[in-house]
Order: sequence, then structure tokens, then C-alpha cells
Amino acid sequence: MRNIVRSQFFSIAGLLSLLFVSSSCLCPLIVPDPPPKEEAWPSWAPDSQRLAYECYLDGPVQEGSRSIVDWGEPEGVFQSFYTAEAADICISDVDEHDQVRLITDPGGDWHPVWSPDGSRIAYLRQDGIYLVTVEGGEQHRLVPLDSSYIKLGWLPGEDLDLSWSPAGDRLLFSGCLDNPDHDVYVVDADTGAIVNLTPNSRMQEISPMWTLDGTKIVFLSTASSSSQYNSCDLKGDAPHQLRLVNVDGSGANVVYEPEFFYASISVSNSGQVLFVANMTSMTAYDYSLPSTEKGNLYRIDLAGENLIEMLTVGEGGNEIIIAPSWSPNEDYVAYRHFTKLRILNVGTGEVHELSEQPSVDSFVWSPDSQRIAVTTSIWEDMARDSEEHIHVFDLRSWTFSPLLPK
Repeated sequence: MRNIVRSQFFSIAGLLSLLFVSSSCLCPLIVPDPPPKEEAWPSWAPDSQRLAYECYLDGPVQEGSRSIVDWGEPEGVFQSFYTAEAADICISDVDEHDQVRLITDPGGDWHPVWSPDGSRIAYLRQDGIYLVTVEGGEQHRLVPLDSSYIKLGWLPGEDLDLSWSPAGDRLLFSGCLDNPDHDVYVVDADTGAIVNLTPNSRMQEISPMWTLDGTKIVFLSTASSSSQYNSCDLKGDAPHQLRLVNVDGSGANVVYEPEFFYASISVSNSGQVLFVANMTSMTAYDYSLPSTEKGNLYRIDLAGENLIEMLTVGEGGNEIIIAPSWSPNEDYVAYRHFTKLRILNVGTGEVHELSEQPSVDSFVWSPDSQRIAVTTSIWEDMARDSEEHIHVFDLRSWTFSPLLPK
């Protein structure tokens, strides 16, 4: 889903600017119409050729929902955008640049995740977890959930983190189904039977990820107290531990004992866990503001041994490492530096800064490690209007191209 919370956060500067302008003149607000078509949250098919994603083509509109600043005009400008309930699921061939709308039901269809065999796509609706067949478009609700369980935030741990097992027989997610604490759950993709893997913990278990053989799950655990506004919301100011559990819920243990604040992990196909430590906080404010305590990039094996520092930022460094992710072949690690995508060559240690790239919100590797699908946003002068589109970065040519022509 479009990052509504983040959009509101980044529009503060624009809103303040509009208030400043309007205080000096009685200028009407301009509401451009119609809203732009958008796409976000890509998921690769196993053939590395197609993408499933949220598409915003029509539906409910929130007028004047995001601010745009044009310093050449005396008027303030608010752009209309489709609401979250306008999201459908679309599929595109990356090379053909086509678009097929797979789901057109009323209400939001969010966060598609393509199955390993390519036959099904799991996604979220306000009332649960759904499956749809890629060829016939047949849909059914796999897991009924109360709407309060469906989290579509943008801080680590806020989402359900829905993902398929490597064998395609189960789905993994984190949520607050049994109690106010986040637990790790697996659900049978055929029957919908759910198992809570961490029922006795009073910690918050978030960001679960499968190991390649599908027998173990890596996740983050934090004692973060829940927000006073919602029992399932997380505060962003508590440290985390890196933990591991078997898929049947047994054998829980700590992989990395020291607590760290930056809650983002990636598990390689060989079982190397990637994470960033020494960040002062996991909140968006520390992502966007310079800090003297930057996060260094580490990897460690599932046994909690062989800790390796892969990228050292150092005291007073200007590098920010956000959401590091292994390429499937483990040759590269991609991460965000503020709003830009950077790629670390694991063999040489060289960091590639890509030129002429759009502002990156999130990204995902293709299974063949040759491409990266990127959700991008558009900035207007000093304000971000959060119009989101998918671009594809090709490592063979080191170029970005839009998924869909404008």
C-alpha cells in the first residue's frame, strides 16, 4: 500500500510552507484533478520477468491529501490522490511494460507476495489474508482477521511481513492475534491452519524471515512497550535482539546477544544474517538527520558465530545504511542511503553509488540477482508529494527504467 503515514510525515515541510505563503496573501488552494495513476510494493515472480504490485488506477479519492510547493507560484497547491482503499493488484512483464489488473474488488488489496512456484499470489485485505491464482484470478480468503490486525505502516515491524516458505506450503507473518504482543505465526497455505511459534513470550517478535531450507525462522525481538494509542502499535525507541526458532516453535535461541536499535535484517541463501548495529534509534528521524553514531553493517551465521563487519561507517561518517538486503547469489548487498540506492560488492568491499536515480522508498531483488524493483517517490521542490511509481534497476547495464511508460 502507498505509505500513508510516511506521506504525512514528509508533507509537514510543505504544509508549513503553505501556511507561510497563505499568511502573506489570501490565495486559494489549487486541487489538480484527476489523481495520478500509481504503483507500489512490487513482488517478483520466480521467473524474474514479471512483477505483481499494488496499482492505483481508479476508486476512492482523497482530495487535497498531499501538499506540493511551487516556489514560482504564490498559491499553495494540494494534489488529490487515491486512498488506500483504491488499491488493486496488477501484474506486469518487466520487458514488455504491460499492465494486467488481476484483482478489481472494491476495497483495498495490498502487499502482494508471489508464491515460489509462480501459481499464486498472497495479499492482504482489511478482513484477512487472501490468495489469488495467477492464471484464472480465482480468489479466496485463507485467514480471516480483524481489521485491527492488518498493519500497513512503514517502520520495521509495523507490517505483517507476509512471506512464502521456500517450499510454497506455508506463509509467515508477525502480528497481534492472540494477545497485545507481536508474535510470529505460520499458516498452512492450503488449510489456513495457524500456529503461533512464540506464544509464551511477552516480547515483541517482528520482521520474521525464512531460512533457505524452510526449517528455521530468523526474527527480531524487542521489549518495546506498546503505544498507548493502540495495543498492537510499536514504539520505535527500544533495542532489539536477533533470534532464531524452528518452524515447529522449538529450539528458540539468541543468534546475536548484544541489543541494537536498528530493526532490519536480511537472511542469505547460505544462512548469513545481515543487520545494522550502533544506530541511535530505529525511527525515521534518525534516518533523515545526521548523527555521530552511525550504524555499521554486520553479518553473522545462524549459529551465532563468525561475526563479520562488512561495512564500517566510523565516527562522524556520513553514511546511513537503511534496509540492507542480500542479493540471492550473495554477490551484493543493496541498501538505502537516505533516499538513494547503493550497492556493496561483497567480494571487493566497493560501494557503488548509482547516478541519475529516483528517490527510493523501498526495493526488492529479483530471484536471478540481475534486477532490483524499486518503489520510488516524486519530490516537488522542497516538499514530497508522494506520488509513487515502480522503477527497475538492471545490474547488467547499471540503469534505471520505469516499469510502465508515462
